[in-house]
Amino acid sequence: MPEKSIPFDSLVLRAVSVEAQRLVGSRLAGVFQTGEFELVFRFGRSDGGRLLLLSCHPKYFRAHLITDLPNAIEAGPFAKLAAAQLKGMILTSMEQIGFDRRLRLEFGNRRLDADFLGTRANLTLWNGRSLVSRKRKVATSAGAPASDSFEDAIRTGNGLSNFLREELRLGQGRLPQTSPVWIPGIGAYAFPPKQINADVMPMASMSQALDAYYRRAEAEAAGVDLRKALLAALDAKRAALREMETVLDVSARARSIQMHAELLLAHAKEVPDGATRFVSADYEGSPVEIRLDPKLTPVENAKKLFERAKRAKAAAESLVHRAAKFREDISQIEDALNKIESAANQGEIEDLGVASGFVRTRQAAPKPKEERPFEGHKIKTSESPAGWRVLWGENATSNDYLTKRSKPNDYWFHVRGAGGSHVVLQTNGKPDRVQREDLLFAAQVAARHSGQKHAHHVAVSYTLAKYVRKPRKAPAGLVTITNDKTLFVDP
Repeated sequence: MPEKSIPFDSLVLRAVSVEAQRLVGSRLAGVFQTGEFELVFRFGRSDGGRLLLLSCHPKYFRAHLITDLPNAIEAGPFAKLAAAQLKGMILTSMEQIGFDRRLRLEFGNRRLDADFLGTRANLTLWNGRSLVSRKRKVATSAGAPASDSFEDAIRTGNGLSNFLREELRLGQGRLPQTSPVWIPGIGAYAFPPKQINADVMPMASMSQALDAYYRRAEAEAAGVDLRKALLAALDAKRAALREMETVLDVSARARSIQMHAELLLAHAKEVPDGATRFVSADYEGSPVEIRLDPKLTPVENAKKLFERAKRAKAAAESLVHRAAKFREDISQIEDALNKIESAANQGEIEDLGVASGFVRTRQAAPKPKEERPFEGHKIKTSESPAGWRVLWGENATSNDYLTKRSKPNDYWFHVRGAGGSHVVLQTNGKPDRVQREDLLFAAQVAARHSGQKHAHHVAVSYTLAKYVRKPRKAPAGLVTITNDKTLFVDP
């Protein structure tokens, strides 16, 4: 009976979080997508540094440090946004949220939440209080953590995985000190588990143990999928080759069929009407029997045999090369199947599939259907001194879209007496908390993106978005405002 698998639970994440504290205070040098659900964050030097892997795979969700960057694929929308928002910023804190399978990375007022909640595993990017993007479109609980701390979880039992509960029971309420182990084929844990009856491999760190287990687990899963694909291709190739060989077998007798036709035509007068066979001698004097269609004349039977010989010869010419190619394909597939077991990681598995010729070249994982920012409108964003989000349109239709989508208590700006961008400062429904320097910042954005961008002391009108109206049938970008005030700024 196979051993139970070891989960990536809150205790494992706690050990990873402790190890990863060395990243705090480091600058994020790059974000790489290394799988459909997997991102790697490089801290420190752009040509080296430390690497943190975060995966929201529904089965292989996890977080841990790694030593080598896996082969990167084309970055999807979430990876691109994360790089744009976070690259170059300092990681100010990293903490496990309570004693839960949730990790929070903070970069000033920006943050990345990693939730390792089984099929609801997710990565979520925030800018202040605004959600920027989510890696997977799945619901993630935003409630309180199962327990406030590890000590509280051990004391109350709240939030413990069933695996950890059993370890506590076997240890009579006590857990051994952290001593990470990898158990091939079963999992990795923060200490040698008592409930697993298998050889354990001590590892230098929790991250190293997790990397060893999951890389192999992913490779084995990829191997299973590849084996199924290759076996299906192998069956199809073999069936097609059998059909070709049957045709080739008939084609190989094309010369014999033609000889029968020639003999029949030469001895047509000797063939009785309605005969079903005719015995003659071939060109070497050996007896040969020719089957006939009694409904046809000898000449018509000969013509039928000539046509059959012609078709057989043509089939042989077209199939001989195809059959050779199919035999080569079958040999490649069989070679790939023999090598699957020895592949060390998922990349090698994919390379075997490509080498076999029957798995398409490794490509970027399918991009998730994330909504395009601002539905494709040309909207730019920035951030005020206090971290309020500021947006502006680059043309009349974008201005219309931005103004229409603004919330009633957002601040709206536009330069007075000239054309220019509509500018919105999002207040999250709390306009009274926006300070004067933030209003001045948004007003400068409006001035810089207007017909008065080279002027001095530019007048900018501002009001709450609920006081902005677009007249009926007015052209794009034209609005009326009330309750407005004026700020004077230099672009």
